[in-house]
Amino acid sequence: MKNIRGIRHILICSILVLGGLSTILLGQGSSEASHDIFIEFDEVVLMDVVSSSDIDIVLEANLGSGLTAGESIDNGTVLAENSDNRLHYTIFNATPWNQYKIAVDVSALEGEGWDIELSITPGDFAHSGANGNIYTPLLSLRTAPPSANLLGGINNVCWTGTNVETQGYQLNYQLKVTDVNNFEAGNTTSPITITYTLSEE
Repeated sequence: MKNIRGIRHILICSILVLGGLSTILLGQGSSEASHDIFIEFDEVVLMDVVSSSDIDIVLEANLGSGLTAGESIDNGTVLAENSDNRLHYTIFNATPWNQYKIAVDVSALEGEGWDIELSITPGDFAHSGANGNIYTPLLSLRTAPPSANLLGGINNVCWTGTNVETQGYQLNYQLKVTDVNNFEAGNTTSPITITYTLSEE
């Protein structure tokens, strides 16, 4: 009887050990595994003034060859104009429905009796979402408020393209006489600075 009890004891222990080993083996691996991936997007907002020549322009009021002797210079007379520069930009913002705008600031404008008027003309766009809505068809740089809105409704993912002659928005400047009776040149030795800012609406 002692031997039978001993054998039973050994069998029970063996079964318990084997059962424990099988539980450990099953716990160490399975047919499925997983981990998490977290996504982050960096916002890209790039804008530049580009030109096929020089982005710093000269509005030269040279009327010597455009007038005849005795002809008047009136309020509204265009003294000079330039349309060489363009706005290019690339935007990548992962937030849906975000739109962007372009504002303009003017500094160091001197003198009296004249003004620079700014208008923009849409060109070709490599991505259709880059073509926004023109808020201000004609902006007086002398009387413009700070951060005057020029353009809006630009998509959150878009690009103008990089062609300096045809793509993006053309910047058109006209130097005009506004008050012939109180004309004072100004800015003949120092430049006017025009700053464009691209930001979320």
